Amino acid sequence: MSQRNHSLNRAWSALETRELSRAVYARGAGPEGPAQAFYSTRAARARPNASVNRYSNVLPYDRAAVTLAPGDYVNASVVRAGTEWWVAAQAPRPENFGAFFRAILHHTASAHHLIAPLRPRRRREVVLVQLTGWTERGAPKADDYMPKDSVTHHHPAGNVHLARVSGSRRPALGAEYTQIALRSEGAQGVLEMTLHHYFFGAWPDHGVPEGKAVVQLRALVREVRELAEQGCEVWVHCSAGVGRTGTFIMLSSMLDRPTRGRATQETPTCDETTHDETPIPHDELSPLGPFEMQADAIARRVDALREYRCMLVQTPQQLALLYAMLA
Repeated sequence: MSQRNHSLNRAWSALETRELSRAVYARGAGPEGPAQAFYSTRAARARPNASVNRYSNVLPYDRAAVTLAPGDYVNASVVRAGTEWWVAAQAPRPENFGAFFRAILHHTASAHHLIAPLRPRRRREVVLVQLTGWTERGAPKADDYMPKDSVTHHHPAGNVHLARVSGSRRPALGAEYTQIALRSEGAQGVLEMTLHHYFFGAWPDHGVPEGKAVVQLRALVREVRELAEQGCEVWVHCSAGVGRTGTFIMLSSMLDRPTRGRATQETPTCDETTHDETPIPHDELSPLGPFEMQADAIARRVDALREYRCMLVQTPQQLALLYAMLA
């Protein structure tokens, strides 16, 4: 076995050992203590919400879940790294379209208690990155929420309207870009927003892009990050919202940035800060303690992101892609 494969296997083993501990607590099966509340998924497992989850083992932690008014639920989590943040979501189900787009319209993620102290994004534009097709290898992966030419989608459950404004193929990004007008009418009046939708279709489920698609993915990450820096919320979804989604978020947080010389902990166990000196509140310190591979900035960051949503970066192949693209 090569040294590179040995290091990858060691990192993956360390990450999965901690993820198994989180999964136990998420099911409510671990010993009582701070970790029970930290990784609780009680809201996602509640009877009214359970049917909305696309996969029974991919549930948002209560403390990081994007929440709406009582009775509304979306399988989505805020994910932060220093002062940067994203929303990782499952592909919404038809009965959940209204709640999903209403959460975007109302900047629900920006108001989240983990995000509000940072740099809330109130711009009337948002980015939605889709990393899965509607079907793959004959299996359904997502439900089509896109408005067609000259047709406005109306999701009556949330009184949300989607209208296609324009669209184009972006070869340099390997993506189909669509500008969508979101609109909702309710007690608070009329809300309107521009949605920048990117569909990157060259990423197989549980696999990784190869060849030209890697170059295109790098360009897409850079363009989306530029929009985020201009004040746009960034929502990312694949099917479950963990594998491809987590890998994209990892790239967004580390691409073109040095992986050495940073603070030695991104999940501190005492009064410490992240690499950009943004303090981490006491209630966000991992109850699992420090990650064992502190010298590995990439594995350390994956572990830190998994504190916000389970299984982000889902396969060893996706982790290997990160090492290759962030080298």
